[in-house]
Amino acid sequence: MDKGINSTVLAQWHASPLDRSQAQVLLRETHQKRKEAILTGEQCWFCQTNEFIANYWLGKVANNSFEWLVRTHSEQRQRALLLLSYGQLLLSCKLNFAFEYLDQGLIQAADFLSPTDYFRVINRHELLSILPLFTDARTAADLPMLENEAKILSRLKQGQPRLTGNFGSTPRR
Repeated sequence: MDKGINSTVLAQWHASPLDRSQAQVLLRETHQKRKEAILTGEQCWFCQTNEFIANYWLGKVANNSFEWLVRTHSEQRQRALLLLSYGQLLLSCKLNFAFEYLDQGLIQAADFLSPTDYFRVINRHELLSILPLFTDARTAADLPMLENEAKILSRLKQGQPRLTGNFGSTPRR
């Protein structure tokens, strides 16, 4: 089974968009892993998180069910992973309140993150915080797309010219 929730896992991005068939495959695979864990007496640390992620992309997640899920976990690392994952899912669709969950998740995860992973997460959150968030979901984006958009918005806010590669599109120095 899996080896537990460590610093590397907590620092990863878990919200890459899944289409319906990919989410269903993830759900089936996770149910199989859960059964195997039960039969061998092992812990499936990621089962609940992966089920939650799959159900999110299948449109079967309500905010109150998430809050209940987090409250039922006494293991701080699992709570941290769930909070970070939910914040990432919200952010991938540019939904309001994403950073509330990301911030809560980071607080829960801080004791378990290596200094390198901690600053990796902090820097990612800082970069992505420039993205506008909405009450209605936007088309889901993966992390590289979100980071690229945030970098462009950051440059525009700083008054830097667009870099398109077209001759004459940027001022000559």
